[in-house]
Formats: sequence, structure tokens, C-alpha cells
Amino acid sequence: MMKRSVFSKYYLTGFIAALMAMPYAAPADDTFNEWSRRQQQWKKSQSQSLYSKVTDGDRWDIIVGAGVGFDPKYEGSEKMDISPVPIIEATWNDTIFLGPDGVGASLYQTENMNIGASIGYGGGRDESQSSDLRGLGDIDNSLMVGLNLEYDLGPVTSYVEITKYTGGTHGLKTQVGMQTTFPVRSLTGTLGANPLLSLGISTDWTDDNYTGDYFGVSAQQSARSGLKQYSADAGFKSVNTYVGVTYPITEKWSANATFEYSRMLGDAADSPIVKKRNQLSGGMFLAYRF
Repeated sequence: MMKRSVFSKYYLTGFIAALMAMPYAAPADDTFNEWSRRQQQWKKSQSQSLYSKVTDGDRWDIIVGAGVGFDPKYEGSEKMDISPVPIIEATWNDTIFLGPDGVGASLYQTENMNIGASIGYGGGRDESQSSDLRGLGDIDNSLMVGLNLEYDLGPVTSYVEITKYTGGTHGLKTQVGMQTTFPVRSLTGTLGANPLLSLGISTDWTDDNYTGDYFGVSAQQSARSGLKQYSADAGFKSVNTYVGVTYPITEKWSANATFEYSRMLGDAADSPIVKKRNQLSGGMFLAYRF
């Protein structure tokens, strides 16, 4: 099961899709059995024709919604941006994902493992985003090609995501992490609507190109910006934790909130561009599932 989108900035596509696919106010045991149900669905799919799969309405998850997101003006900034965030996504059979930032697909699946790929566009940085970037120039947007490996251990998923930027920075970023989702009711034992809690931890590694472009300061940039010249090499860039909550309002409507904390590390954290090593981002959203 694909639980986490590799190209979403503000929200976890697979996380929301998986949670909203669960019945409204489902008992805690049923929620934990969702993983087993998905495995049975995968086995059933092996005997279906391609036409049957594509036209099977139960295999489609379409989500629309809107909310407000917040994140640093740039990675390392001490100032925040708050902006509206539209949500328009479609997921077919936990296999193909379409969203505002790109498209992803599962290339190989077993009962516990998934190998997927994605293509998106973005990753740039404009010096106009902040006065702290003045004189550093722009980093152009680029095609982002991603490859990810996920392995399910019951409700816990470990994953590795590799993203290659083919323009702008021409860099490489790798994220390794683990995440889990469970019903709040399993902790409190209360009745009524069943909010779901998602927790995750990860770390990011970046190569020389990525780290140098985003956190290095060349001689020319130093002369224009007044910042000291700085060389940033490959290494671990950050360690991250996040919390997500989904509250089922009805069978179709849900309220969602995410919160992520990142601590910058290594050469990235020591860069004169970085004004604050502790970075916060997240958002609140209202979503409807067809």
C-alpha cells in the first residue's frame, strides 16, 4: 500500500487517501484490519482483467478540498509564509497517484513491499522570497524524478525516497524514514467519531550539488550579498518528525491537520544562509472524498 506521496509539499497524499477510505467512526479493530483488507484486495486484483480494474469504482479515490498551509519562506529562514492550499487528487487502486505537483505510480508490489516512481516539477528558489537571499540569485524549477521503496510491517511502514533534480540544482536528495497510523480510540477507549493519528520520523541526505546550490555561497554571491563565502558538501541535511490528525466529520468529509518539525544538520545547518536551524511547517485542511 502506498502510504506517502513523494511530491506533496503541504500534505501527505497517501495518508489522507488511506484514512478517508476507512469507514466513518470505524471500530478500532476494523481500522487495524485495514492493512489486511488491502492485502486481500491486492491478491484479488491479480485475477482481474485490466478493463475490470480500471472501471471498478471501488478502486478510485478522488479527493478535493482546501486549507491553509504554513512553512518557512525558504529552508533555513526564520520567517514564515502562510498561504491557501487547494487539494485536488486522484488515486487508482493504490497504484497511480495524480496531484497538483505531479504523478506517481507503483511499479512493483508484493503483500508487504512496494516500489514506486514519480515525476513532478518544482524545487526552485527565488531570491525575491526573502531579503536574506538577496544577491544569491535564483535556483530554477526543474523536473523531479523520484524512486521510492516502502515495506509494511503491519501498521508501521519504513521507506526510502530518492529524488533526482534534472534542472536548477541538478542535485540528489534521499529521505529514509518510518511512519504509522492508528485510531485515537485505541489509546482513549472513547466512543463516537474515530480520529486517526499519524506519526513519522525521517532524515534527509543530499549530495554536493544540492547542498552546494541551496546552502553554499560562491565568491560572486558573497560579493553581491555581503555574506561570507561558504562551501557546503554532501551529508545529512536534516532530521524530521511529523504528526497528522484526521477527524471524520461524515463518511465523505474529514478535517485534517499536519505538523512537521525539522532540525537542520551538518554543512546545511552551518551555512550563513540559514538563520534558524529549527524549521516548522504544516497546515489545516477540509477534504471531501468521492
